[in-house]
Amino acid sequence: MIHYLKVSLIALVLLAGIHACSRRPATDEPKVASIQLDSILARMGTLSKEQGPAQTVFTFKNTGTEKLVILDAAVSCDCLSVTLPEKPVKPGKKGQFVVTMDPHAKKAGGFNYRVFFAYNGDPMQFYVDVEGEITEK
Repeated sequence: MIHYLKVSLIALVLLAGIHACSRRPATDEPKVASIQLDSILARMGTLSKEQGPAQTVFTFKNTGTEKLVILDAAVSCDCLSVTLPEKPVKPGKKGQFVVTMDPHAKKAGGFNYRVFFAYNGDPMQFYVDVEGEITEK
């Protein structure tokens, strides 16, 4: 009788172990990209129409668990253009994009414009601001 109980107990422990190993982990969270910008504001200072276009670089980190891809950018002024990263940014890595301001496209004076982005993360959108001043010379 004692031998039968030992065998039954061993079989029960083995079955419980097999069942526990065959279950999926409880933390099956979906992979998602997430962006953390070093800054959302670029102060470009004073730009001269004579000097031509000026660029500012925004740096960010992918704090998510999936590769980050910036899908699109929309500018609030035709005087701005954006160069997006060529490759997806891996989780934990840094990337950058460049915003170019063409002072020829605007009259002299101060400016403050926003650039909107769509990407494959959570949240799906973000923005940056670009400000400065344009002079004739």
